[in-house]
Amino acid sequence: MVETRAKFGEGGSRVHRVNLNFIDHISHETAWFLGFTVGDGCIYRTRGRNNKYSVKGVTFGVNPRDTDVLEKIKEIAGYSGPIRLYVGKKYALVHLRIYSATIGKKLNAMGIACKKSQKETFLSCITSKDHIRGFILGLLDSDGMVRHYKNVRDTRTEIRFTGTKQLLACVNRRLPCNIVGTLRRDARMHNQYSLSICARRALKLLTWLYNPLPKYYMNRKYQKYIEIKKYYEEKDRKNA
Repeated sequence: MVETRAKFGEGGSRVHRVNLNFIDHISHETAWFLGFTVGDGCIYRTRGRNNKYSVKGVTFGVNPRDTDVLEKIKEIAGYSGPIRLYVGKKYALVHLRIYSATIGKKLNAMGIACKKSQKETFLSCITSKDHIRGFILGLLDSDGMVRHYKNVRDTRTEIRFTGTKQLLACVNRRLPCNIVGTLRRDARMHNQYSLSICARRALKLLTWLYNPLPKYYMNRKYQKYIEIKKYYEEKDRKNA
């Protein structure tokens, strides 16, 4: 359920239940959460009277059509706080803030910086194949893109990740099935890059990410995978 309010911070914070230890053990599910946090989360902090910052928790904001992701983050964290809807002049955003300095500090200690823009890295705690699969899926669900569209000549399929060179180079080295993406720099920003995987390589990567089907994933991008899979199955039948 989404609770509506005019703007962030209105009414102050409330005390909500949360599992302070949910990221202490790395699993596919927590690896997905960590990947999503690296891509789209923010460890937030406030400045006190002594002019020093203190970590207060972690926050997420997504398009309202992807509210299911925030519901899944709440479930992973055992968090009882609300998901809120912010409506601005140009866009709407659903927002989840987990009020826990303990969780914020743990995430920071794992390698997620408070001001992580252009500082994102592949977390050293993500080592096993299953954890890597979950972490990369979290990155795809946050700062990634899955496209399947028709142009003048044919139908194009593309997966694109965005992030720092360090993060995406590590992702590229850990892709399965001899998949190698194309790394490009965004000329508008100092350390902003994209990693693109196209055509059947994109389908191969999505199949690896979703098989076996994980417990947590973004519904919209999973449905795009199903669309891509059906397209290539139909294409293969016609060419058989």
